[in-house]
Amino acid sequence: MKCFLSKLSWYYSNNIRVTGFILSGEKLLREKELLDYFSDVSTISEFESKLRSANGQFSVVINRDNEIWAATDITRNWPLFYTRIEGEFILSDDCYRLAELRSENRFDPVSYNCFLASGYTIKDRTLIKDIFQVEAGAIVILASDVKSSFYHNPAQDTSADKDLHTEQKNLPVCSKVHSEDISVHLKTGLLRFLYQEDLIPGLWHLWPQNIIQKMFFAILTAVKIIMKWHLQWSRQRDLG
Repeated sequence: MKCFLSKLSWYYSNNIRVTGFILSGEKLLREKELLDYFSDVSTISEFESKLRSANGQFSVVINRDNEIWAATDITRNWPLFYTRIEGEFILSDDCYRLAELRSENRFDPVSYNCFLASGYTIKDRTLIKDIFQVEAGAIVILASDVKSSFYHNPAQDTSADKDLHTEQKNLPVCSKVHSEDISVHLKTGLLRFLYQEDLIPGLWHLWPQNIIQKMFFAILTAVKIIMKWHLQWSRQRDLG
């Protein structure tokens, strides 16, 4: 296994390489301090714990025995890519470097169509077949094979549902619920989210991927509320 990390500004010592920063209290951990944050990691569970507690924009690569552990922050600000050439995994922060190393590069048709439609590729795919990316909030282990798991995945987080269920017991009993009022509140909240993020509803295809993800879960929550309270879903042509 090989690492080619040169596009970003990396700080390294022994078997750990880091880039970016973590906010710890009011202090930014960069370079050596960021390296020290991950220096005592010896198991995957410890790695996951460190990543879950990390608040910032970073990527980290750990060479351990015959494995490479790689992870990015929950928004994938510093991307990492990998491929397999003649049975050997190669990790890099530059997908073009990996493409140059490969003897043949072909477009991934699914990624190609997704990119034309939205400006993004899905999951761990890139535009080039057999060149993959470390997903946001994920850990990738490169060994004899590749293993990937999420230390942060909102789609699998059920804590919000549990919190809603708990709070529901403490809600006062209402003799009558006005669906029009709830509809207005849901729509107002959606508009407030858009304006806060400085987004234009009609140009959704230009939104960053993490914002689209937030919007998806916001709409999913609204649907759950509507179904829970048996409200009437009204379809509108605009958000205004």
